[in-house]
Amino acid sequence: GSSGKVSWAAGPKPVFACEELTESLQEALVEDGLKLASLPPALMLEYEDALGEPRRRLGGLELCQFLREAWQERHGGTKKNEVTGDGAKAESTEEGVTDDEVPEFELGECGLLGLRDRDDIVTMMRFVANALWEEHLTKKGKSWAMKQGWQLHKFDLLDGLDSVPLLLTHANKITIFTPKHTKYNSWRDILPTRANMFVNKDIHKAIVNAVDTTIEGINREVKTEVPGVRAFTLHDLIPHREEFEALIDPKSSFCSPRNEVLRQFWSLVADSVLIDRTPVDVTPGAP
Repeated sequence: GSSGKVSWAAGPKPVFACEELTESLQEALVEDGLKLASLPPALMLEYEDALGEPRRRLGGLELCQFLREAWQERHGGTKKNEVTGDGAKAESTEEGVTDDEVPEFELGECGLLGLRDRDDIVTMMRFVANALWEEHLTKKGKSWAMKQGWQLHKFDLLDGLDSVPLLLTHANKITIFTPKHTKYNSWRDILPTRANMFVNKDIHKAIVNAVDTTIEGINREVKTEVPGVRAFTLHDLIPHREEFEALIDPKSSFCSPRNEVLRQFWSLVADSVLIDRTPVDVTPGAP
């Protein structure tokens, strides 16, 4: 009008940038196809005034879904890069990705600008995990369930994180969370040449730290289930026994820095016995 003010009409509420992610990261995500609206500061104030409430900002669940779809669009059914079911490098295929093959990429090589930087990936994982925890509380934390408590003690991410490309490995490769391959969240340094078998420590921490154990109804440890991710056990080391034994320096003492993996091994033995109380034959030559 003649006053110079913009006239606002009712319609769909666009999504604007959030405060949890950096401006540069969100710009990269927009380049990848994420739909984010923007307005000059003065117009933003007018918009919120006309809206009568704060603008709608990008949420963790929306980011999660966008990343899932963006990855699927680029890598669903394309030629695979590497299969990591047991951490071993697989042969390339010419026809495309089968059900058991999961592509993994060095940072900057997956075709998504938002997945180039390690710190950005950890930040997005934290953002998404916090949103999934809030959703968990909303679904499980109704009055009856809150009183019962037990429903809150299982943080099930099997659906929420399935096919989401925020799984950064200990070798700094990016891939998706999926039950089609196994990654381990403990004993990351016991097989230095197999770092890709393990989940990056900060990614795992971002998921675990999303759980707020101080809320009403939680009175014991919360079990978190992540698709394809679990603790490393002594039995998981067996397929890599020869490779592991080659890392041990028989000429050095047990306490030598050169035998760090040997000390980790015996700690793993003790840990495994405590967890499952299953005796394991660790003598040379044992199957």
